[in-house]
Amino acid sequence: MTSLFKKQKNYANIYTVMSYTPLKKKFKTSFGLVDIVDMYREDEGEWVRLLLVDRAQESASYVEEEKRNELYFKYMRALSNSLEYFVKEAKERNDDIKDILLIGGGGFSFPKYVMSHYESLNMDVVELYEEMLDYALDYFYLKDLIEDYGLIKHKRLNIIIGDAVKFISRPGKKYDIIINDAFHGETPNQDMLTPRAVENIKAHLSANGVYMINLITGIEGYHSMAGIVTEKVLERFFKCVRSFPVLPCRDKKDKQNVIYIATDNEAKVNGTDFEKEFYKCIKQRQTI
Repeated sequence: MTSLFKKQKNYANIYTVMSYTPLKKKFKTSFGLVDIVDMYREDEGEWVRLLLVDRAQESASYVEEEKRNELYFKYMRALSNSLEYFVKEAKERNDDIKDILLIGGGGFSFPKYVMSHYESLNMDVVELYEEMLDYALDYFYLKDLIEDYGLIKHKRLNIIIGDAVKFISRPGKKYDIIINDAFHGETPNQDMLTPRAVENIKAHLSANGVYMINLITGIEGYHSMAGIVTEKVLERFFKCVRSFPVLPCRDKKDKQNVIYIATDNEAKVNGTDFEKEFYKCIKQRQTI
């Protein structure tokens, strides 16, 4: 999830790189107004399908068939870079990353990427709203992914419709990586950021597990409180906590996607190797 309409005036080239086709679909739901529209990125020469909730971008997918399982948002590319690093790091330790939990499915962009790029990984996705799953199946090519990769037969992708707070409060499966990307429009699921929720997340992680949170926050100043509070809570339960702004060139007082990474294995994210991998192939421009 990343902001689309707010603060456009701050970015001089916003209107030159974006142009919209007529509205595709509009839905009134219990959680807000949902729009599904196609956008042409002139700088990339690509059509992108957007899922908007109350005018904020919730998810996106390339329309071209060959790129439908690739990632559009920069913060998701940063998450995928992190995943690639952790998979390689585990293999070097003669270990394997096998199970991932994603909290907040949205249009299922990240599950599509993981399922199509990592044959050895399994993923559980907790999505609060069944309507979101319907949109992902019908408009964001999730149905094609399931058929193309035989995911029902091989049971690599499990989708749970329900409250993630309740899901993690129950004893159960251990995961190597847990990713929290749960939003309503531009607002994160605050219930997933409480000490109790983080404690429950920790209980679902394997010994060398990693918890990653996507948060929209400032690095400093008025808009930084969400990030400060989140980091303090994580530090209560994990030995190592690091934060990475997806666009470090942006003014630190502006809101942006910041990825928080927490683990008890400090070697995983300390040093420059991880940071280089995190920012790999992410263009540092001032637009989405």
